[in-house]
Amino acid sequence: TKSLVAKADGTVGLAVIAVSPSAWLIGGNGNTNPTTDFLGTTNNNDIVLKRNGVSAGWLNQDDNNTSFGVNSMPRSVGMGRNNTAIGVNTLTNVGEGNSNVAVGYWSLSNLTTGMGNTAVGVGTMNAVTTGEGNTSIGEASGGSITTGRNNTFIGSSTGLTISTGSQNVQLGPGSLPINNGSNQLVLGHLIF
Repeated sequence: TKSLVAKADGTVGLAVIAVSPSAWLIGGNGNTNPTTDFLGTTNNNDIVLKRNGVSAGWLNQDDNNTSFGVNSMPRSVGMGRNNTAIGVNTLTNVGEGNSNVAVGYWSLSNLTTGMGNTAVGVGTMNAVTTGEGNTSIGEASGGSITTGRNNTFIGSSTGLTISTGSQNVQLGPGSLPINNGSNQLVLGHLIF
């Protein structure tokens, strides 16, 4: 294979570069065997992916953290354990937070020490800092919660008026409970 190379005399030219038959090529590989060929390590070191020098993926053994997406749970921040971050800017500030799941652009992006939160959807629970045990499914749902606990928001834009309330269940797009209330069941626009 000929490649463009810088020569010892400072000029640029084509040179033949030997490529190992087992090397992974940018243009793809033929004749691979999924039982013996893989991308990864043969030791117990983490796998790190970067895009333009920015963290874009991390498979972590010691703390059981997994991330995929540009700036998702950057290694310099990810000190917590058992966290999963999938999507751009997910779990970007997690420090000692444990057992959190963030799926979707900007979900749980400000979480620092909260535990047991699950956020699925674009911008879900992106204001949470120390909240615990919250579940949010749907675009922007739980987007105002910061320190509340054990809330469940299902539907696009649910829970936007709750920041510190706890033990709330809200179902239906745009359901609006009493501001920062606790122990509420909200179905659509009906508050129980």
